Amino acid sequence: QHNGPLKDLKLRQALAYAIDRQGIAKSLMRGANPVGFSSLPTDSPFYAPLEPKFEFDVEKATALVKEAYPDGVTLRMSTSTLVPNQIEIDQVIAASLQAIGITVNIERLEVGAFRSSYNTYDINLNTLAIFNNDPDFVLGDYTGGTGEAIFHFKDEKYDALYAAQRAATPETRAAAVTAAAQYLWENQVTLYLSDEVWYFIVGKRVQDYARAPLVGENLLPQASLSA
Repeated sequence: QHNGPLKDLKLRQALAYAIDRQGIAKSLMRGANPVGFSSLPTDSPFYAPLEPKFEFDVEKATALVKEAYPDGVTLRMSTSTLVPNQIEIDQVIAASLQAIGITVNIERLEVGAFRSSYNTYDINLNTLAIFNNDPDFVLGDYTGGTGEAIFHFKDEKYDALYAAQRAATPETRAAAVTAAAQYLWENQVTLYLSDEVWYFIVGKRVQDYARAPLVGENLLPQASLSA
């Protein structure tokens, strides 16, 4: 959230360097989920790995924390069982932040309470999704009333980049989307942990089911063939 300590860019970047995203994806998420280097999912149209990669670097993370908050900082973190292994993932994240000098106070919530109050905490593990196979869906989470309600985030520079990708022609859309994604990524507006295979979220006890295609998904093979 951007209305507390994490409004500081250096602290957000410190979190990005402090958390071993590859390790979490490989172990706790059973290797089912790829780690991308962008604010867009790896299977999104126009996805491209962005720089810097914010790869796991404890020394760099510690230095950034000391620059941002030389007297120390405390983050309030909420956890629940919204997604598989959320509590375990949150514990790893909290331990990683403690290791770079950030005090983390975790409060465990029932799922309903978590859904209605996550944006009152400094940090929480949540999900973003693209339902219509267009990056505009997830980029829109950071603008207007949605951005303020979800992240307490309001940024005129980003608003302009978001509007530009919506107004872009087919020939310029990729560059415009990348510019908006790059801004979110450089500023680590969200710490992007990994991509989630959506049906992986279904409870482990559910077996032998067929996933219904998302909106427009059944048309993708035809669109690819005719492109």
